[in-house]
Amino acid sequence: MPKNVSSLGLQEMSKTQACLSVVLLLTICLLFSSNIVVAETSTIWDKAYGMYGSGHQVIQTSDGGYAIAGYTDGQCLLLKIDSSGSREWSQTYGNGFFSSLVQTADGGYALAGTGDSNFVKTDSQGNMEWSKNYTNSGVPFQINSVIQTSESGYVLAGCISEWDLTVKTNSYGDVMWSKTFGLSRGRSFAQVILQAPDGGYILAANYNVSKLDSGGNIQWTTNAVIASSLIKTVDGGYLLAAGNGGGVIKFDGEGNREWSNVYRFAGAKWSFLHSVAQTGDGGYVLAGVTYPVYDGHGWVLKISENGSVEGEVSFPPESGINNGVNSIIEADDGNYVFTGFKNAPDRKGLLWVAKVAPASVIPEFPSWTPLLVTLVAVLAIAVIYRCRLGKRVQRRCER
Repeated sequence: MPKNVSSLGLQEMSKTQACLSVVLLLTICLLFSSNIVVAETSTIWDKAYGMYGSGHQVIQTSDGGYAIAGYTDGQCLLLKIDSSGSREWSQTYGNGFFSSLVQTADGGYALAGTGDSNFVKTDSQGNMEWSKNYTNSGVPFQINSVIQTSESGYVLAGCISEWDLTVKTNSYGDVMWSKTFGLSRGRSFAQVILQAPDGGYILAANYNVSKLDSGGNIQWTTNAVIASSLIKTVDGGYLLAAGNGGGVIKFDGEGNREWSNVYRFAGAKWSFLHSVAQTGDGGYVLAGVTYPVYDGHGWVLKISENGSVEGEVSFPPESGINNGVNSIIEADDGNYVFTGFKNAPDRKGLLWVAKVAPASVIPEFPSWTPLLVTLVAVLAIAVIYRCRLGKRVQRRCER
């Protein structure tokens, strides 16, 4: 009788172990297959349009589509696409490139950059309404950022020679005032201008973030890093992404630093951030380029509202030398749309626009995963319990 009891305990334990092995194997297979599905479906669309050049900024338009400012074949470019990424129309505006655009209150576009015309206003179909070419003693104004103000004028930020330059215009591009700001650390580039809640402006330059009043006079300045992107945050503060070294700084509404961090793609030698957008969950999605060795990979990074990394993904070039992302937004449907450049087989950069699901950056587990994990844990506890029970029965029998 004792032998039968011992044998029964061991048999039950073996059955439980066998069941656990089957469930573990099934779990691994299902998780593996789900990851394959995510990898295949996370890129919603990926377009190059056959244009040699680069997209410098993307915005979502009032019709649910997207507008991209950049250049193609050395020409300033405005590209309009629908919500599925199909090209609707494109226009060029002379030699140069556009760095920034905004959809205006009348449904048209204001675009700024450098070239034959460094500030252009168009209608809703990209037809030029007027253009300006601002210079100072023959030196062109390189415009990096444009916004439309609450009174329908515009503010432009950029540089002339070694000076940051901020220009306020009326709705027709006529200059109302201009301000220059120099830095003691050498050549400076004003990269981003935002309108503040009080009607003033927030200016991000290479090493500073400054608050200007409505007349362009500095109210406060705080040290930062080499700025590439700056956004208003839902808590009333600002988040700055650095164009050099992957730095990010969070400020409150008065310019006080709340937190900062430096990010580098896993295993990369260098990583650079070019753009940031706040996401619906209160966190941020950032984009740029990372260099695992020498070839540049497009890089998208998701962080929480406190700066903790939630996920990242790189887009290696299929051919040529480099891929890179210059601008990213969260679309109304919660997916990410970015623009930049990708290399063609002849090593010429192609203007690149893509839409990806958040799952491409933050891998998502299927809804049944917690149930399986719980089941495995319960079975594991059962095995441990039965093993201990079997040993106790065996010891008693041996006595």
